[in-house]
Amino acid sequence: MEEPDFAFTANETALVSISASDWLADSATMTHIAKNRSDFTEYMEMASEIEGITPGAALQTKGNSSVGLDFKVNHKIYSIMLIDVKHAPQAPNIILSIGRLVEHGHLAIFTGMGVKFKNKTGTVFGMGQKVMQMYQIRAWTKKMGGVVLIAATKARSIAKWHQILGHINVWSIKTLHQNHLVNGLKIDDSTQPTNA
Repeated sequence: MEEPDFAFTANETALVSISASDWLADSATMTHIAKNRSDFTEYMEMASEIEGITPGAALQTKGNSSVGLDFKVNHKIYSIMLIDVKHAPQAPNIILSIGRLVEHGHLAIFTGMGVKFKNKTGTVFGMGQKVMQMYQIRAWTKKMGGVVLIAATKARSIAKWHQILGHINVWSIKTLHQNHLVNGLKIDDSTQPTNA
């Protein structure tokens, strides 16, 4: 009989600065978890459960496969392929299993400010920032057909970008801008952000 998968998340996942589409590094989970079916390659339908996400109830999974992730470190893109990722559309967050990364020869270095991931040769291929007791990973799912980039001809206020980008939080907009994750995202620094 196969042992059930377990994943435990902290109560701080409801923080405004962490959205349901952010990847979180989790050292207490036995599997990677993704919410969107479109993130998977060569999808295999196979219902199962993950214990520990929701108190008193198992999280239902619909299938599993591989998911490609891109990380940006010092203006360079690093790609990795996560294998045997569970598809759980109702999961509260997208989870990167530290145990699974280490199992495949990678290293996670945690500090008071964040986390760095190193490959077998010692190259830093990914990073994340500490938000309360969670580690929010600076990565995005590699979509089939390429990456969508946003381009603009003039600088706009953070409030205007907040509106254009579907009301994502201000921290995410600043992260996109400061880490040069998209081309053309110019921010007019003379305006102050507003709460939404």
